[in-house]
Amino acid sequence: MTNSGGTAAAFGFSYQYLATATFVLNWLNSDACIDVTTAVLEVEPPTGGTDPDGPDDDIVDFALHVGGVERFRVQVKASKDPSARTLAPAEAQRVFDRLNAIRHDGESVLLTNRHLGPTMTSACSAPTKNELGLLFFWPGGAASSGPRGRQITVSHNRELEAYFEKLIRKVRQDKDLSQGVVSSRMVGTVLRHLIFDAAAGNRDRQISGREILDTLTIPDARIAHAAGAFDWGNAESQVPNVRSSVPRLDLLDKVGAALEVADRTPPLAVLTGHTGVGKSTIASDYCHLNHNRYETVLWLDARDEGLLRAQIRDWAERLTGRRVDPSANPAGLMAAALASHRGPWLLVFDGALGRGHIESFIPTIGHGSILVTTTNSTGWWPTARIYEVTSFTSVQAIECFAAYADIPPREIPAVAGAINTIVERLGKIPLAVSMAGLYFRNAQSDLAELVPSYFRTLEALDDTIAIPPGFDRTAFAAVSTAVERIGAGTGSRYVRNARILVMTASFVAPEMIPLNLLIPATSDPVRIDMADLPQPARADPAVSRAIVTLLRTQTIAHRTVGDASSGGNDLSSDCIQIHPLIHEIVRTKYIADAPEGALMNATTALLGHLIPWLGVMRTSSSFLALEQLRVHAEAVLSYIEELEPLSYVAAQQRKVYLTAKAGVMGEVAACYANTARMRKSSELLQKLVVLYLGEFPGEEWAQVFAMKHAADMLSDLSSASVEPHNLHQVAEKTLPMMLHLEQRGTDSTKEMVYSNVHLALQSVTREHQYRSYTGLDRLASGFGEIADRDPKKESRPEWLMRRNNGFMAAGNYQAVLDSLDSLRSAIGLVNDMVTLDALEVTALIKTGRLDRAFEKLEVFLAFELVANHVALSYRDGLGKIAGALRHVESPDDQERAEEYLMRTVGRFTAVEREIQAAQSDQ
Repeated sequence: MTNSGGTAAAFGFSYQYLATATFVLNWLNSDACIDVTTAVLEVEPPTGGTDPDGPDDDIVDFALHVGGVERFRVQVKASKDPSARTLAPAEAQRVFDRLNAIRHDGESVLLTNRHLGPTMTSACSAPTKNELGLLFFWPGGAASSGPRGRQITVSHNRELEAYFEKLIRKVRQDKDLSQGVVSSRMVGTVLRHLIFDAAAGNRDRQISGREILDTLTIPDARIAHAAGAFDWGNAESQVPNVRSSVPRLDLLDKVGAALEVADRTPPLAVLTGHTGVGKSTIASDYCHLNHNRYETVLWLDARDEGLLRAQIRDWAERLTGRRVDPSANPAGLMAAALASHRGPWLLVFDGALGRGHIESFIPTIGHGSILVTTTNSTGWWPTARIYEVTSFTSVQAIECFAAYADIPPREIPAVAGAINTIVERLGKIPLAVSMAGLYFRNAQSDLAELVPSYFRTLEALDDTIAIPPGFDRTAFAAVSTAVERIGAGTGSRYVRNARILVMTASFVAPEMIPLNLLIPATSDPVRIDMADLPQPARADPAVSRAIVTLLRTQTIAHRTVGDASSGGNDLSSDCIQIHPLIHEIVRTKYIADAPEGALMNATTALLGHLIPWLGVMRTSSSFLALEQLRVHAEAVLSYIEELEPLSYVAAQQRKVYLTAKAGVMGEVAACYANTARMRKSSELLQKLVVLYLGEFPGEEWAQVFAMKHAADMLSDLSSASVEPHNLHQVAEKTLPMMLHLEQRGTDSTKEMVYSNVHLALQSVTREHQYRSYTGLDRLASGFGEIADRDPKKESRPEWLMRRNNGFMAAGNYQAVLDSLDSLRSAIGLVNDMVTLDALEVTALIKTGRLDRAFEKLEVFLAFELVANHVALSYRDGLGKIAGALRHVESPDDQERAEEYLMRTVGRFTAVEREIQAAQSDQ
């Protein structure tokens, strides 16, 4: 990936604070520091003078004093690519001239990760290896400082990190404290944050040696509290920014040890346990705690295979910096990208259903590690380290509650008994404990007085509510109570909107929920007009911010902003995610409490907004966003079908609901068809036909929709090359529907018949097996007669495509080329555009214009497939082109034609393999 100026600057500061902390700690542990009690680190000290090359406080990055006497004056220089930017004498001279502009008795030091250039190396003394790196002395030039001249120490990040941790463990060992990897890294982070605050002017520039050592010897029980104050956000890797008030140090230590990279075989660790015990939080903590030890951190939502494949393809492109082979297996793309990546990298599969769901995506070679979170505790790899995540210990639960209740550490002992009563009742389940803490923080009353009333509130909850498996009833009640208090006491005008949004969001998938979809779908009031559905648009940013802030008052949701490139869409990239258990509890409680007709109203609004969102993403080729929305649409359909029949207060309300549901089913079916999952598409379309004809018998609008979906089903079955008798079964039901509507329908109904009959005719005549099948020929004639009566037939894309097929069959390739412009202006779907591109290449080859044909073919071969969308049209196009290439007869062109034929057939084979895999997974 390319580095921006901001990235380079961030790297420089990161290296500077690491180098500062390591240098000063090395000095404090050495014999050179005579008296730790009078030792002082001064960060960005003022020099008292001016410098033409930079601001006064940018001359010295840090200085070390003992007893008021300056011992070292240091500047740090770092580069993201140290081997490419070597250090030359002129640059080094400028550094030391600035360091020595004001006389001092100590030594001047340049700390850098950059290699010395040849001239600089020859001018320095022979390097001495020490724990900090390579030490050079540069005696020449004016203003030499110190008895041995000016010091240059070349240190690299990984070596510095390792030595820094070693020094920390030594300090903690001397105080008989834990020397675990995670504990050491956490106190190291606290020290670097201390140095950063001094550099930023948030505290005194001078930090005493005693304060540094005290920071590194924080007792184990206080480490998590100290580290929990930091914002671990890392937008680039899309690791969730989850507030972790009590990092699980024991598990983090074990995971860290298990994921140490020893060779080219990536180690695996699996975190298992019930929902709500903190598996994802531990994984997030590990990522943020170790982000500077990994070159790349890849966080993947693994709960849906289709979405997972789309994410992996997106990451493969980001890792390689180029558009990937459109037909290649995304699992192979990721494995190849990570195998060649210099690393180390960390790959996280969050929420995996089981080994079989992610096994094809697990890289077996590379300089990195793999971490999985799952509720499934069985069937994992023998080589993987499995760690069960359970509830908090009593101490952890009390600390977590106190952090969320905003109880200062000094006050915890006085209320520990009352807190313990609460957390024990909650089973010490992390999610429930945190929610309970928020309840008491918002209540702003005496803790001991509130406990009895709190549990009376919990006990008053309906016993009949179904509690999710593995979750204690009291803990369930604690989460329910916190959800009901979203925005309590804030006075915000958007409290009602935020609560409605959370309840409605419980009917979609819990991850990657687009705010721009949910906010308008939950505005009050919402009215859905099926003839004028609301189009996708950006929600008011002020409303988005207000609602997200309200959700955070109860830690209900976390905001994530994805990458809109690589098939994404910026409208769908601004998302929230809700913990799956909170998501389930909200839905369970909402269903139990909803008044008559409320569920139907809410789901109708959601369905009515989803229809145009799915359609726009599909027709605009935003396939990553489309996969994201497909997951949400499937979730809504699944939940409401479990609850049906839903109550309603008026027949019209039910009619709009069923129509909106059918619209989403149709879009999901189109998504399946677009990705070669024809059986799933056909099954859904069949349900639609039954729904319309069964729920609305005799109503013309319902018959029109049933006819349209029947024609779509014919197209899907034909594209999948099903047996002729299967196609015949659908076609013999579709033709009478079209005849009936043409003869008795209104003008708008006839228009719908004519716009779909051409697709039906194309479907039953697509292949020779259909054209020669007894019975289908009669049905094809019937569809053809209706198509001939269409007054607008010559403008229909399907009619124009059939005419082109006739030109191709007759060898009239110039006529094909002449018709392409009018065809392209008549169609809008990506599938048809792909078909036309293939026809153009084929006709150019057939007419001998090979240079132009091969130029167009290069573009066609580079076409990107995302999650198998438009794979069938692309495969068919490749087949037509390959057939044309096989008949190139000119000896001068045969070599080039053979080369392109091999590439085209190779792509065809790869795409066909993906299509077969998609169809076998249905």
